Amino acid sequence: MQTAVLGSPDSDRPLSLPTERKEAEAYLSRYRGRKFYCGVLIGGCGWRLMDKLYGDRVCHFAHFPDTKGTAPECERRYLGADSADHLFIHRGLSSGLTERPRFEGRLEAGRCMDLLVRRRQTKSAIKVQFVNLSPDEWEQQDDVLRAQFEHVDWMLGPTATRTSKYLLERDGYALRVRCEEGKGAARVVKVGTETSDGDLQWSSLDDCEITAKGVVTPLLRKVRASRRPPAGTTTAALPGFPLAVKDIIVRPQEPLTRPISGPRIPPNSHVATVDVIIGDGEPINARIMVPGRLDLAVGQPYSLVEPASVDAGIWQGQLSPVWTIFSAGLVQHQSTEVSTPVPTQVTAPGSLPSAPVAKADANKSIEQDVRDNCLLLAKRIQTAMGAMNLPEVQRAIDSYRKTLARVSVHNSSFEHQVQFLRASEMWLREARARTARLAPQETPVVAARPVKAHQVSKNNELESSGPGPEERLRRSMLKLIADLRLASGKGDHCGIVKLLESNAAILAEAASHPKLRKHFAKIEAFRQPALVRADSSRKPDWALVDKCASLNKVINRAKSSSNAREVQNATDELRRLLTSPANQDLDLRYELRLLAEHEKWLNARQKRAVEVSSARGAAPKPDRTSPRQSSVRLQEIVDQLQQAELAGNIAVARTLLSEGTHLLMKEEGGGANSNERQQLERSAQWLAEVSQMSDGAEPAGTAS
Repeated sequence: MQTAVLGSPDSDRPLSLPTERKEAEAYLSRYRGRKFYCGVLIGGCGWRLMDKLYGDRVCHFAHFPDTKGTAPECERRYLGADSADHLFIHRGLSSGLTERPRFEGRLEAGRCMDLLVRRRQTKSAIKVQFVNLSPDEWEQQDDVLRAQFEHVDWMLGPTATRTSKYLLERDGYALRVRCEEGKGAARVVKVGTETSDGDLQWSSLDDCEITAKGVVTPLLRKVRASRRPPAGTTTAALPGFPLAVKDIIVRPQEPLTRPISGPRIPPNSHVATVDVIIGDGEPINARIMVPGRLDLAVGQPYSLVEPASVDAGIWQGQLSPVWTIFSAGLVQHQSTEVSTPVPTQVTAPGSLPSAPVAKADANKSIEQDVRDNCLLLAKRIQTAMGAMNLPEVQRAIDSYRKTLARVSVHNSSFEHQVQFLRASEMWLREARARTARLAPQETPVVAARPVKAHQVSKNNELESSGPGPEERLRRSMLKLIADLRLASGKGDHCGIVKLLESNAAILAEAASHPKLRKHFAKIEAFRQPALVRADSSRKPDWALVDKCASLNKVINRAKSSSNAREVQNATDELRRLLTSPANQDLDLRYELRLLAEHEKWLNARQKRAVEVSSARGAAPKPDRTSPRQSSVRLQEIVDQLQQAELAGNIAVARTLLSEGTHLLMKEEGGGANSNERQQLERSAQWLAEVSQMSDGAEPAGTAS
């Protein structure tokens, strides 16, 4: 094998040994005195490795000899120089950070499927994908990541080239990543930039910039500079018909634009729902598409930035034509109205302004205060709806109504807030009606979808008949989605995993219903991010790891001297540590694997001792215990062994069998009862069978 990890079995610091002896010696001189391991993160067994240097053959790593029979079985599949490239890529993308993030990758059968690099200083992330994704899988993962981070870059490995078309359609370019052999046979990370024009240029990671706005390669810098329009020129035509932006005001109904892609949509487009007002006309519901992400103030007036265009069509996810405005950007609207000149009033320093001016300023301040409070209360209402907390929804609606009462009901600028209030009241009535109808059947209460601040929900007719099996299943899934969203909002990723596990039967049943696939996909979108975040929160307890390492050393020394008693005691202590409820959430796969090896050694030795005792029946060395006492104790052990077998207590049975075998060998002249000997043989056989079954099953915490 050409690769290893440095320092410990769980290390994420990779090594790639050159094949030529001279280069290999120079490479290893940098790590003189350090230990190499068959790393878990490269699909290995965790055993220590040594270097094998040859002049006429390929230099490589090899496992240390197993002189004591304690080495775990290695099932590593990938042994070439590229088998640790995912670790080299992770370290390269993590460079420059004050705190190197923990490796967050998904391994299957020793192969890395994907990894995530978090850059907390910039609240951004880089997702490296090593296998191809379907369009739905990529879109779901991209939505989840963009909900967690302000900026996300996708980088595609050598075997995920088909996924690049999704990025090319949305962003106009795709980033590739791979490792090449550099100076001294070292692995060098290369970043490729593929553009929609068909260009593909590779450059060193050192030549790229990783900022808050993502990864910028030399080709991206060049392309963006060439696409920057010179002064006095116009940009490329947008879809639809040209639009004169004068006298057009848009009021966003969402606080943030979201990414969108598809045919006829410019690359890197972001969309938001808005109300469009032309002159003194009525508001028109439409969508606005801009190049890039924008933070918006809901309900505030914005002006369009030229060039702009307008189009109407049925877009993906829409059932009817929707007006869509394409614009180069949005800017806060500044009123250009010129008021009629009035004589200037000269006031003395420190005196108050005239009554009309003061009243106008006061009204303006009150209106802004009402808008801010309504926005906060709208978020409070939506949160309570998601948690199905109907009393809290009622209290928030009452506060919303009192806040709106501070302004005139004839003020048209608060029409949107009035509509939201009516929609929220309608939602609350529906939820209470459903609660009253479902209460006698003790079915979980699932109400209508929470009303968003930019939507007005329509009245849904209540079903006259009781819900059927599919309807009950749908309501259970909606309840689960609400619980998952609540746990996600709190950052409780372990809670999300537990919710998915406890509702596995519901999900299995829903998978066979075509009408529930949409809800099923929403639920599954929570699974992978929660598993990754829950796994990343399982930090190792180094004090426990050190204690386990010390016990393993004691066991290995006792094995070399054939001291079964000391091996038994140390193994029992190691088992007690690893099976403690306080350590169930720790990553102890390597330690559990060693524990299984120690128990296997003990079972084989005890079985061999019983067989030897049965075959020879010879008397061992006499001791202070009288034959009568030994016989009585042996009978007690046989009785206790039967009780331990019935209770399935392996640890107690193993201890009793060891003591019984010891007494059996001390019975002079084979004076032990044949029934006691047969019972010990049956117990040894039972222990061997149970141990084989436990070896065949994967220990807790070893799931990949």
